[in-house]
Amino acid sequence: MGQFTDLTGRRFGRWTVMGRVKTDARATIWRCRCDCGTIANVRGGHLCNGSTLSCGCYKRELTKKRLTKHGHHDEKLYKVWLSINQRCTNPNSKDYPHYGGRGIKRCDAWNDYETFRDWAFSSGYALGLTIERLNVNGDYCPENCTWIPKAEQGKNTTRTLNNRKLMEARK
Repeated sequence: MGQFTDLTGRRFGRWTVMGRVKTDARATIWRCRCDCGTIANVRGGHLCNGSTLSCGCYKRELTKKRLTKHGHHDEKLYKVWLSINQRCTNPNSKDYPHYGGRGIKRCDAWNDYETFRDWAFSSGYALGLTIERLNVNGDYCPENCTWIPKAEQGKNTTRTLNNRKLMEARK
C-alpha cells in the first residue's frame, strides 16, 4: 500500500476536501464540499485522477448551457413570438385556420427571436401591450405591426371589420 497523503484543504475541480472520513483496504474516503454547497463523501482516487469534478452541478450547468439558445424562454415577449409562429406555421394550432390557413405569414427576419425582440423594444413594446397587425390581412412584419393595449386589440379583427362592412352596407 502506498504512502498516505492528506488531502484536507486541497481543491479538486469544484470539490474542497474538508477531512478524511475513513480508510479501508479499498479506498480512502474524504468529506468534501462542492462549490454549490453540497457536502458528500468522495473516494480519494476519484478526486486525484479527475474522474469527479463536482457533485453533478457542473454537468447540469454544461447541459443547460448547451440546450439554451438565448435564455429568454420565461419572458412574456418570447411567448408572443412563439404564438405568432404557431398561428402562422403550425396546421395543428387551433388558430392556424385564421392566420397561416389564410396565407398570413411571419417575415423571415423574425425567424430569429433575438431579431424580433430587438424590433419589439425599438418599436415601443412594454408589458401590457399586445402585437397588432395594422392590415388585418397582412403578414407579421415590422412594416405591418405595432404594439397596442389589449383593450384595443378587438377593434382590428376580421370579425369586427366584416361587421363594420355590413353596418355600412345597410346605411
